[in-house]
Amino acid sequence: MVDVKTTLGFMETAALEYPSTMVTTPTGEATVPAPLRRYRPRLARASEIKGLRHLPELTVVWTKELDALLSHRTFLRMLAERLTATPAPSKIVFLFQTKRRKADQRETAQKLVELFGYFNRPFDLEVAQGIHAGEDAFNEAVAKIVATRQLSSEKSERADHLSELKKVIAATDDLRAKSGKLSADSVASVFGLSVAELAALVGRTRQTASKTPDADSLQPLLQPFERVARVRAVLSPNDFRKWLYLANDELDGRTPLEVIRQGKVALVADLVEDMLTGSPS
Repeated sequence: MVDVKTTLGFMETAALEYPSTMVTTPTGEATVPAPLRRYRPRLARASEIKGLRHLPELTVVWTKELDALLSHRTFLRMLAERLTATPAPSKIVFLFQTKRRKADQRETAQKLVELFGYFNRPFDLEVAQGIHAGEDAFNEAVAKIVATRQLSSEKSERADHLSELKKVIAATDDLRAKSGKLSADSVASVFGLSVAELAALVGRTRQTASKTPDADSLQPLLQPFERVARVRAVLSPNDFRKWLYLANDELDGRTPLEVIRQGKVALVADLVEDMLTGSPS
């Protein structure tokens, strides 16, 4: 069981908001259990459940006991339908006002199976008997929701990174030979240079660059050009050519192509990296 104080302390430190919360009951007017009032949950009658498009992130079902809840089949079916329609993270805490006295464990387990059988997401359900256990269950559900949020955010970030990688690969695809390696011929063409000029910039002869344009020895020398060409992930080929001839304040008013022809392609590559990451040096 998650420690309540630890959970609350973590959430306050991290400035995280509590999940949107609703308290409902299968009969009569819903009331908020005293320990949960500080979370300011919304109250909802059983008749309102069917009209909801989605459940909030956390729903507390406040009822007398398990047997009483199981007698309200229509309510449970509506609740299950709403949970199915609600994207994760969303959880339900079934909070029973009193503990069952000397309940047979097998009988209780069977009734819980009956309760959970209404739902297609049983791992999103919590059960607590007695208000003190209910507060712990509530906070454990909150912790799970927060953790799920964080995991979803991390997955989204990884997906974004993968998407960016695919864009970079696509933007520099025409710099490569069929072997997958950078080609001096292709790099020269993209930058509007002759092979002889490119060869001189990387310290090789035209004959060497022309004989095997995708030679292993050329790869580290051509990589700075590939880094510059990554800007085409956000620029069209035509805009890239215009950019090469556009004076840039970050390059002391020189154009990127001028700086490249001065043998300082790495400087332009660093500029492009700053542009793409949004963190200028």
